[in-house]
This record gives sequence, structure tokens and C-alpha cells, in this order.
Amino acid sequence: RAWNCTYSNVRAQFVWKRTKRGHSMAAAGEALRLYRALLREGTKFKNYNVREYTLRKVKEEFRNHRDDAGEDLQNALKKAREQLEVAKRQVAVYQLYAPAQLSIMDIKVN
Repeated sequence: RAWNCTYSNVRAQFVWKRTKRGHSMAAAGEALRLYRALLREGTKFKNYNVREYTLRKVKEEFRNHRDDAGEDLQNALKKAREQLEVAKRQVAVYQLYAPAQLSIMDIKVN
């Protein structure tokens, strides 16, 4: 059995554990890259509510699929790749039609 690196959101550190059958290091690496890319795209939203919703959903979906293996894992990765493309398009659209006023959560107080 190979060792697998997974992302632990609790302490923002990597946790090494043995992989289950069907997991590959390539799939684990791709999942981690997709997770980071989705979080990065989510932070680009100017609207506080959209940004926080996106980040929450990304974390929730990856948490729900962390024990998937085989075809379920491949389907989850495919869905994540599709969602990354959607997020990139939505960030571009939201930047074109950004609201004039920021959310109260985005205003910096001196």
C-alpha cells in the first residue's frame, strides 16, 4: 500500500495516511491541485456572500468525497474540474458587473 497525502482543514496541515485500494498518488495529487485551484478562484469573487458560499461549498464537497475510490473518485474529480471551469467563468462575469458598493464585511476600518 502506498502512502497518501491528504489536506486536513482543521489545522491547515497535511496528514499522511495509507491509501485505500483504488486510490493512486496521481489522483490524490490531482485532487489537491483542484482543491487549491477552486479555493483560489473562490477568493477572487468581490461579493462577500458569493465568496464565502463558494469557499464553503468547495470544502464541503471535498470533505464529502474524501473516501471515494475507483470510479466514484474519477467522477468526483471530473465534476471538480467542471466546477473549476464554471468558477473561472463566473469570476470573469462578476468582475464585469461588480456592484458599486462593497459588502459591510469588506470595508476596512482603520
